[in-house]
Amino acid sequence: MLEQGPNPEQGPNYELALAQALEIIEEADGRASSSEGFYRERWARDFGTTALGASLYPRFRELGRETLRLFSDHQRSDGCIPNNVSIDTGESNWRAYMDGNMWYVLGHSMYGDNEEFTASSWESIEKALSFVDAQDKTGEHLVSIDEGANWMDLMPVHGASIHDNVLYIAALEAAAKMAAGLAANGYETFDAKSKIYEEKAKKVREKVQQVLWQRNPSNPDDIEKDIYQQHRLDLRKPAVLSGLSSGEVITDVSEGEVAIATSKEEKQLLTVRNRSEKSEVLRESSQDENRYFAWYSTGQGRYFNDRFDMAGNLLAILYDVASEDQAASILDFIEEQKMDQPYPGKALWPPIQEEDKDWSPYMGNEGRNLPGWYHNGGHWPWIAALEVMANVKAGRIDQAEALFAQLTVMNLVEGEAGGLFCEHFNDKTGGVRGDGELMAWNAGTYLAAKRAVETGHVRTGEL
Repeated sequence: MLEQGPNPEQGPNYELALAQALEIIEEADGRASSSEGFYRERWARDFGTTALGASLYPRFRELGRETLRLFSDHQRSDGCIPNNVSIDTGESNWRAYMDGNMWYVLGHSMYGDNEEFTASSWESIEKALSFVDAQDKTGEHLVSIDEGANWMDLMPVHGASIHDNVLYIAALEAAAKMAAGLAANGYETFDAKSKIYEEKAKKVREKVQQVLWQRNPSNPDDIEKDIYQQHRLDLRKPAVLSGLSSGEVITDVSEGEVAIATSKEEKQLLTVRNRSEKSEVLRESSQDENRYFAWYSTGQGRYFNDRFDMAGNLLAILYDVASEDQAASILDFIEEQKMDQPYPGKALWPPIQEEDKDWSPYMGNEGRNLPGWYHNGGHWPWIAALEVMANVKAGRIDQAEALFAQLTVMNLVEGEAGGLFCEHFNDKTGGVRGDGELMAWNAGTYLAAKRAVETGHVRTGEL
């Protein structure tokens, strides 16, 4: 394990990073990595994120369509796209099954300059969307996942996650646009399909905003109207408590209780179930910034996980799920919580500690998801690239350029096997571990971030 990252005084070598990114995508040939020692599979989610940049280059478009055909060939009868397909054995893996379905649909949009290909793939696209729709377990228009069934495949994320529901909205809207494009070019039956997917996307979008957008609980109106308060906390009648100003928190009311001043006149008493939840309430109460919940557990023990899923929140900006004001709140929150140290792209904030209620013993296997590593608060170049793009989209060009410089340095750190474009970095040291090098999704998203900074425009869909 490399304990330290590179010396930032060395500065970014943009030419080397660009050349390396293009070479990785070329040599990976659809795999998640161009290294012979890592990831000898084609992964649906890695393909989709790689396509954000790779599809900008005509030389990679046939490779993109070839990879989509491979996933279609391995699609299950219920419509599910495989998590990955081994190039050595041809076997499919289905464990972390969810987000690859949406990236599969988005991949058709990004490589959609060939109408015949899109039309010939339509049955498969609809089957994938039908599978995702079937994951709406409660009839509330939010899709849910089993534990660890998306890119955070060794984490306790479950239920209705912001990550998967934003991608579902994006996939539905991409399908609507593709259908409209086919209808405009003589495929008349697709006009009705376009309207169906537009309406579905609208319903999911409305539910995401209603359920997953985390408002400031120091606002009494929000406490009264937010659906999450109905499940997450037991609200008692307002208690008159002296000595608190709006938003201030006291913790010594009685055991197991937290009092929050919702206004100068009225105080609210919240009952929490355990120490970990109590700390979450305190963290919420001390922040005025708003963002999306990481996930909402849709089982009998409903609760909202208020950790910050950076990729999910950034994707909400990039795919226009978040409004301009919401985007500003999200980006301000990242900056004010100093999540970009030592690098941008922090997967989860704050990391899950062993004493927290969200901790699962498997997270400590091989030290993989200890706090500050991997999905549990580690820093990922592909997420850092999304952060660059989100700042461009929000008009924060200076911040985007600064983050792009950091991303370039990050991607040029040499891993244990000598490769660049390493998969993830430690939260404290900036060091890397030998989990993956020469990663295609790092390369593709780097190209997308580069194009966004150069043009001031973010492209996440059709050519």
